[in-house]
Amino acid sequence: MLAFLLFYLPHPFQTSSQKKGVIFFLPPYCSEMNPIELEWEHLKRDELVGQMFESESELAFHVTEGLEARGERHGHSVKYVNLRGLK
Repeated sequence: MLAFLLFYLPHPFQTSSQKKGVIFFLPPYCSEMNPIELEWEHLKRDELVGQMFESESELAFHVTEGLEARGERHGHSVKYVNLRGLK
């Protein structure tokens, strides 16, 4: 799928038939360039594989457990941030 942005460049002396635009072609999404995608890949493959969840809260619980397990295995600390109330 080809994605692009089209910008019209208005000029005060142009008529509607003289409108000019610029097209910017966007690169395809590259999940390998986004560090969180790699973490999700490992989490799904190593911690959540083959599991079904009844609710979002159950999924969130198991994601949290998976992150903590990965952190313990690799010697990383896991910190949580409450985003509620941030403006």
